[in-house]
Amino acid sequence: MVTANTGGNNITLLLGNGSGGLTPSFSTGAGANPIDVVAGDLDRDGVLDLVVAKSTGQDLELLRGTGTSFVTQTGVRRPLDAHPAGARRLPTATDGPTSWS
Repeated sequence: MVTANTGGNNITLLLGNGSGGLTPSFSTGAGANPIDVVAGDLDRDGVLDLVVAKSTGQDLELLRGTGTSFVTQTGVRRPLDAHPAGARRLPTATDGPTSWS
């Protein structure tokens, strides 16, 4: 589970503990004013990554999954023409059995 914390300039994550519950929450930086988060295995390494939309920027920020945490991928930002209102991941033809919409 992940929440975007606009006032805190971070996101809060609760990961599965493998027994049907959640681990204690932890926060990580996500750029200025995050408003929405999308998860997906964007680099096809078998680990979920996060894309963060920010209300005051004109870009999306990638947080690469490590398996135990997420790290900001320096220099990996996608410029946009306007301020995003949210983020969505659409399935592609190359998505495997773990695809979602």
